[in-house]
Amino acid sequence: MALQDATRVGATIRAIRTKSGLSGADLARQAGVAPSHLANIESGRRGCTLDLARRIARALDVELNAITTERDSD
Repeated sequence: MALQDATRVGATIRAIRTKSGLSGADLARQAGVAPSHLANIESGRRGCTLDLARRIARALDVELNAITTERDSD
């Protein structure tokens, strides 16, 4: 995953998580990762595998493409 993609995906995950009222620790627990790992993904310092993206999407109760598809910035 390219750095720009990792940054965009991480920011999208964080936005959906905060909108849904979940803490980072709650989402990390539900997705089966360490809170520090999730924080690194959300900040764009780390990318995530497709499997982890699926687990995060499931924990956020959204479709996978909600966090992986680039959105227009209208």
